[in-house]
Amino acid sequence: MFTAYCFRTGEIGVTDGGLPEGTLPIAQHHDKATLDEAISTYATHSWQKGLLIVGELRMANTDDDAAEALDQFKGRVENHLTNSTQ
Repeated sequence: MFTAYCFRTGEIGVTDGGLPEGTLPIAQHHDKATLDEAISTYATHSWQKGLLIVGELRMANTDDDAAEALDQFKGRVENHLTNSTQ
């Protein structure tokens, strides 16, 4: 099982092991390519090659705004994953 996660800065990563310290889970899927596609569809693409960001999270001024931004992003990704497996 692969897990997409992010730091408070919004930077996204994917692991097949435990979450790095200080990160929050976004979504899980058994197929990494499917998870990568879902994340890439909704993430902000950085100028730095390969860096994906939860853009709204990075721009949040408060922790409450950050939590809301992450929840919205997670919902979009989960919806994409649900629809891609039907």
